[in-house]
Amino acid sequence: MIQNLENTARGSWEVFNDSNELIVMKLENLGKETCILPKNIIKELVHLYICLEGSISVEITKQHYSFPLKEDSSTLIFIKDFTPELKFHIEPNTKAIGIYISVDQLHALFSQDTDQLPVFGNIGVGKKIIESAVNKAGVREVASQLFHKNLSETYQSIYVKGKVLELLGTFFYATDKDNIEQCPYIANEESAAKIKKAKTIIISNLAEAPSLNDLAKMVGLNVKALKEGFKELYGKPVINYLFHYRMEEAKKMLERGNENVSEIAPQVGYSSASHFITAFKRKFGVTPKQYLK
Repeated sequence: MIQNLENTARGSWEVFNDSNELIVMKLENLGKETCILPKNIIKELVHLYICLEGSISVEITKQHYSFPLKEDSSTLIFIKDFTPELKFHIEPNTKAIGIYISVDQLHALFSQDTDQLPVFGNIGVGKKIIESAVNKAGVREVASQLFHKNLSETYQSIYVKGKVLELLGTFFYATDKDNIEQCPYIANEESAAKIKKAKTIIISNLAEAPSLNDLAKMVGLNVKALKEGFKELYGKPVINYLFHYRMEEAKKMLERGNENVSEIAPQVGYSSASHFITAFKRKFGVTPKQYLK
């Protein structure tokens, strides 16, 4: 079941709930200010948070405890015999996934291999297990697929459950000791590193971004692999991602008020102010002048 609990100009919060044994949340803030969303968890569950872009802070109100997640980071948390009240402080341009699963279901997924997991049952009441990590490429890839894929309700359940299984397996098994024979994601990890480099290149060269052919050569991929991999990892084709990033940066420049449209346009890759104004209106529905009113 998908519930759109909040869908405003600032962000959306979507929940998949399978009998409170498995809950998946998609957290996004599309606005200009920090978005604060409350959520009550009605039973003891293991929490896994994965931040794909931006930054988010998770506050556990009754324990007066909070932890931040930056882009490309994950945190797993479990509090023994505790059903927390949560507040999510979501910064602008943030995308994150929250997964909640019962201890019994999590251990059942791993069958005989529960020695790979934290020992959730043997800690004291109110005590916490917290594990934070930089996202492995496999973790980011699957979390991105889970975040961006929109299916009809008929297929959503099986897709989400399958991706959660894949994500949990990748999160727990992708250790630094994995080698080519042990890690089925090694090819993806190598490609993902090149695709991340491609992203860094284009956002560092907004005024004159390289062509797809040149970008592919710069990161050591063919054009097809770059296009398909970039969309898989970031949810948008390279050109669309660059367009949206340019517009977001232009919007920040306008808000700072230090430069006019003619000065901003070439900094984000537009040779004329008129072309920039057209692009800005296509993105935000208003001209730069109207936006600042």
